[in-house]
Amino acid sequence: MKISELKIAYFSDLVFPSNKVATKQILKTVENLHQNEAQIELFISTPLKKSKKKEIQKYYTVDKTLPINEIPFFLPPIPKVYRVPFTYFGIKKIQKQNFDLLYVRHYFHLKVGLAKNMKVLFETYKSSFSPKIMKPLISLLNTDENFVGMITHSEMARQNWIKEGANPEKLITIHNGIDKTEIPQKMLIQTARQKLEIDSDLKVISYIGNMGIYKDIESILEIAKFLPDFTFYLVGFSESKDENRLKKHAENLGLKNLVFIPWMSAAEVSVYLFASNALIIPPSSKPLLQAGKTVLPLKTFMYLASGVPILAPRLEDTAELLKHKENSFLLTPDSPEENSKEISELFSDKKLMTKISENAFEQGKSLTWENRAKKIIQFIEEKF
Repeated sequence: MKISELKIAYFSDLVFPSNKVATKQILKTVENLHQNEAQIELFISTPLKKSKKKEIQKYYTVDKTLPINEIPFFLPPIPKVYRVPFTYFGIKKIQKQNFDLLYVRHYFHLKVGLAKNMKVLFETYKSSFSPKIMKPLISLLNTDENFVGMITHSEMARQNWIKEGANPEKLITIHNGIDKTEIPQKMLIQTARQKLEIDSDLKVISYIGNMGIYKDIESILEIAKFLPDFTFYLVGFSESKDENRLKKHAENLGLKNLVFIPWMSAAEVSVYLFASNALIIPPSSKPLLQAGKTVLPLKTFMYLASGVPILAPRLEDTAELLKHKENSFLLTPDSPEENSKEISELFSDKKLMTKISENAFEQGKSLTWENRAKKIIQFIEEKF
């Protein structure tokens, strides 16, 4: 069945707009499915008598024709407080409108949809859940015909689900991407530095993105301690608690080579991308192996699209897209002193930096939300 013949409801109980990466991932997925002929509508909660649609459109710069259904709800938007009643209320509302497919990212939403005899598509970045969730989820995937399939954000996650017993025919890896409108327009490093009034002689390494504690930005600070002749830019603070935490850590380390920049729009961020000699993903195993909240972070796609050399940890998830000395320079996780030597090695090899930059830029061209949507559409059509 063609995607244009299916009515799809994407349901989420997250708060929109929000700086949480998951909200952007949802909006961009829905928007690009909509732009590729899918009859898809987004269902979210909203405070009673208060529409947030215009605010959402502006915050995420999404198509104004995108159908966003706001479900007024009386409880405060705290998932642990309102998830259960809102899920039953919201999915019942969707069911009454005769949608062909319910698209969700939360296990409880999946269970409720299946209990109401709806066809459900599940998406997750996680490679595992707690045993009390993982075993029944796999059982549902393997036995319930209405559970049409599961999309994972990394092949690492997919392989782990298969290892745990999930039917591989109902699993597919579809990486995230970057919006075409967000692909930064190339800018000479000299031009970017003039705009930001950054000394042209500085060796600048930038981190751009969420500064939450589970990201282990501290690992970048630990490297900065061994590279006093480099300047590290941390761009993207949205919460003062994160800024205060990292500034205190920097003070304890005696760092003088850090610059803290608050959250800004994608257009403003691009100048910082091109003012950098290299962009860094925290070279730490904690976000993946301990926190479990970061698998192939979205910034990977923005970094690639910029064509600025990437520094990243040598881990199973990043290895799916990032190849050492090809489109990136991979660092040994959790080894700040060794990382400082590795970074110095890279900066001394201008030819290698140019090669990495050019290869990253070429790869980034294809890693768009639009191409991701086309893969999702193909997967859905195969299941109907």
